[in-house]
Amino acid sequence: MVASERLLPWDLVEEILSWVPLKSLIRFRTVCKRWKALFEEKRFAKNQLARASRPQFILFIAQSMICSVDVILDECPSIQVCKIPLDNTCYTLSVDLAVHCCDGLLLRSVPSDRLEVCNPWLKQASPRIKTFETAYFKGIGYDNSRPDQDCYKIFASSFTTTKAWITEFGSNAWKLHQFASENRWLISDYSVSLNGTLYWIGCYSKSREYFITSLDFSTEKFNRYFCALPCKSVSAKVLDSRSLEVFRRDRFSYLHQCTETKNIEIWVTKKKIDNKDGESVEWMMFMNVSVPYSSDLRCMSLLCRRSYFIDEKSLSLVLCSLDSNGYACIYIAKGDHISLKKFR
Repeated sequence: MVASERLLPWDLVEEILSWVPLKSLIRFRTVCKRWKALFEEKRFAKNQLARASRPQFILFIAQSMICSVDVILDECPSIQVCKIPLDNTCYTLSVDLAVHCCDGLLLRSVPSDRLEVCNPWLKQASPRIKTFETAYFKGIGYDNSRPDQDCYKIFASSFTTTKAWITEFGSNAWKLHQFASENRWLISDYSVSLNGTLYWIGCYSKSREYFITSLDFSTEKFNRYFCALPCKSVSAKVLDSRSLEVFRRDRFSYLHQCTETKNIEIWVTKKKIDNKDGESVEWMMFMNVSVPYSSDLRCMSLLCRRSYFIDEKSLSLVLCSLDSNGYACIYIAKGDHISLKKFR
């Protein structure tokens, strides 16, 4: 008599799979329908991203080529580059700079005034979303009041952010919002998604005051001034580089690079971010990076994408940017040493 098969509890299966590296996870999609459905859940994607042991970047570096860049922060930091196999049906042959991300999903523009949301690891793409020429696409998030539903939404705005449009996944209908503006203001082209809410670095055109702006998709309300940024010193210049990222899954980190010295300051928030209470946000200095003047690590405006990762254990900064010739680079700063890897 053959003993009956004993299956592991489903919650234990989920826990085990959430620790499997993404590159290996792709092969398990065909094991069964339940596993395939699990990999597509927002909750599972969050756990996967949170448990990633090393910083990763996705680069669009050439026609039809997307690369995963794995950064190993040991005594001798190194970089592993892996081309992600893609179906041509998912990606058009173009190099995109305006890419937004949320829970492992990438939002990008494609020809003929369309948007596409892709999961590069699972080789999936949404039906293309119809857009319009006057909009600047600023990010993808979700309604965090409906945690059991994958209610992703896309945000677009006019150049001066006096008009904004929101659409929900699976719909071609855009809802218009209008904002009265006594003081013209701008926001960066690239958002940070934290618990579904979008955040940007904003700036008043006349006073050049910099701050954080937010959009709560659960209420579809725009908070023009969510909280202040650090680095309010007189020496801060308009051309200085400013970038915002998520820290410890529930906080902000802020990168400020001086255009004159090229030196970098990293700030982090002391407590978890509450999207309803920006007044309680407090910043503290996390690290300083002295950049040699001969380095081609240049400052970039709010209109250019600059992603970075800070490692608390090794006190390292990993920065994905463009060099002075426009090539994609990964800079690794650890102590007084800065190394780089270029992509062509």
